[in-house]
Amino acid sequence: MNRTTPSLIALPPTLSMDEYSDFIESSLRQSNPASTAHQKAIEERILAPFRLPGRTDFRNSLKLKVSAT
Repeated sequence: MNRTTPSLIALPPTLSMDEYSDFIESSLRQSNPASTAHQKAIEERILAPFRLPGRTDFRNSLKLKVSAT
């Protein structure tokens, strides 16, 4: 079985707090209130969060790391 590893791993962009704040404000200004309300209603009906097999929940692993220190 031939597996190739990617030569470049895409990392999320690094933003300063001001850049992130500007991004959020811009996103909110451009959003459609009806679409946003509809999406929120859909998300609130989710009973069990989606998990990929073999992946740990980031929030749980973060709590463990914080409590261990």
